[in-house]
This record gives sequence, structure tokens and C-alpha cells, in this order.
Amino acid sequence: MKELGGRSTNSTLNLERLQEITEGFCGIRVSTSTIANYIGNFNYTLKRLHVKAVAADTEALWQERRDFSLWFLQKRAEGRCLVFVDETGFRVASRTSYGRSEAGDRAEIHAPGIRDRNISVVAGITSTTVLH
Repeated sequence: MKELGGRSTNSTLNLERLQEITEGFCGIRVSTSTIANYIGNFNYTLKRLHVKAVAADTEALWQERRDFSLWFLQKRAEGRCLVFVDETGFRVASRTSYGRSEAGDRAEIHAPGIRDRNISVVAGITSTTVLH
């Protein structure tokens, strides 16, 4: 969300912080309910945050990726057989982790405990075949 004056983007600003920013920027104190209504006009909604790792976008990491690309192209030019292996896991049984309830009340369900098992899958791929 852009702070007043378009200075920065911050998705974690709460209504109280927006109230402080408004007061500092405009010199008036606006209620948090007025701010919530105003934000609602722009279709902003409260939702779970998606976290992006800061270390995932560094110049050093981009250099490592370039180095790997060059290594890969060299090995491919040499006719080497490269195998890419990936592994994933998932639960067989699951239940929803979101729900709705009246404001101020906890969203709850009463359900028996789930005894589930985890499944792991490993596969490999080359330029000509899939290994599993």
C-alpha cells in the first residue's frame, strides 16, 4: 500500500500506522474506521501475506545463476547427459485452514484429529526421458 504522497510501498501497514501517517502528512487526526472505509473504496482487503526472501534477489545470486547457465551450456555442448532431480511431498488428508465468523469471534470447527500420512515423490528428467 502506498503511503500518503506515494513515498513507499508497504503491505504491512495497519490502520493505526496509517492514522499516524495521515496526521503527520495532513495535520489532522482521522479515525481508523474512516481510514478503513476509505481503503475499502480502493478494493484493498486484508489477506494472508506472501513472504519473499530478501536473499532471493541479490547480485551475488544472479551471478551464481549466470555461472550455472554457462556451466550447463558447456556440458550440453560436450554431449554430457544431465539429469535434473526433484522431490516433493504432500499430505494425503488435509482440511481447510481459513474460515469466516462474525467480527470479534474466532473461526472454529469441531472435527476429529486427522491421522494422515505423507507421500514423497522423486523424479528425474533428461533431455530425452523422464525417470521415476
